Amino acid sequence: MRFSALTGMCLLALWAGGCSSVSVRGPVQLDGRTYVLPPAHVGQKFGAGVAAKAEPEVAYQSEDGMHTVTARPFVRFDSVDQARTHLDLRQADYVLTLGGLELAGGVGLFHWGVLEGSRLNDVVNQLDFVEDVDQKQKLGQPYTKIKYTLSSDFLVGRSFSIEAEYLPVSRPRTFPGSAGRLRPPTAIDDTPQFESPLGQWHPSFALRGTYAGPYLNVGVTAFSGHSRDPRFVAQLTSPEVVAAYDLMQQVGTDVSLALGDLLFKAEAVGRLYGKRLIPSFAVGAGVEYTWFEPFTLPCDVTFLGEYTFDHRPLKTPKTITQNDLFGGVRLALNDDAGTTFTGGGLVDLSTVTDLGKYSGVLRLSAERRLSDNWKVLGDIHVFAASHKAIEWWLARDTYGQASIAYYF
Repeated sequence: MRFSALTGMCLLALWAGGCSSVSVRGPVQLDGRTYVLPPAHVGQKFGAGVAAKAEPEVAYQSEDGMHTVTARPFVRFDSVDQARTHLDLRQADYVLTLGGLELAGGVGLFHWGVLEGSRLNDVVNQLDFVEDVDQKQKLGQPYTKIKYTLSSDFLVGRSFSIEAEYLPVSRPRTFPGSAGRLRPPTAIDDTPQFESPLGQWHPSFALRGTYAGPYLNVGVTAFSGHSRDPRFVAQLTSPEVVAAYDLMQQVGTDVSLALGDLLFKAEAVGRLYGKRLIPSFAVGAGVEYTWFEPFTLPCDVTFLGEYTFDHRPLKTPKTITQNDLFGGVRLALNDDAGTTFTGGGLVDLSTVTDLGKYSGVLRLSAERRLSDNWKVLGDIHVFAASHKAIEWWLARDTYGQASIAYYF
């Protein structure tokens, strides 16, 4: 990608406004991971592996607050999977703020929606699937954006905003290599297919309007371009499959309502796939409850439950959250070290049988600061998969991971 125009805007912003705030932050992290079971597929490696990542962020803001420049590269080195050793530019953009008007461009990260267990409205960025299968790690998306926010004293804590985004290129999803775990049994070709004659350079457009109030938040979204979810197409002359990206039109909404310690959340989307405009829809809802200092103990406990139904007809991209129940709990000790424990599980209800066979994932994690700069983290991922499930290939990939991170 070329960023000469962005660089010029950044230099102009710093010259015009003067740099009053420069911040450098981000983690450098070392991970040790081991898998419990031998691999299921040919070529995969078994045993422990070591990986390191760095995700520094450098941000500049002019004295008057009008100009903001942010750069956030990402790099990962993995001792086992060559494909997981990768470099990305998560963010590198310039934002001009003129009152309620915001003009921005470059590479960015966007987060739409309110659900934790699934991503229905969140379609702007492509997933970095080689980094993690939790569907929360994203690749940077080149964009140009205009946003207007209306907020004033007479609105009393309420605001309205609308933003439009031009996305000049669609990025293909990353996948583990042949030696890596957490991958399908069939290798994926390095050359993806895009439905448009323009290929990945077919532009996408995104639109989002929001209302933010003291208790109620509402978002309405629209998207037109290549789907970020691929279909996998078998090849006649190769054992590999190809990731194919169809054109997609999507409209959706997300809502959250806070009532005391309770938070209610819901999302819904409608989609049309390909030139044949194959219809699809998805809905999800959940509730979150935070119990502050239970029994006067110095901690907070948050409970979360969600359900998602995502209907995908034949010849449309598949999803691993098509009929799923998600539950989780988070314990924050409220100590100086910021110690937290989190547990969450996702169960595919369509695979549950009378014999108790089911597909799902359980994740347990903990983190604690050792000092202002050092943090330790631990994760355990447990996978269970029925042969009926799309994600059956994850069944033998249960693993544990310990990490230490330095934040500068």
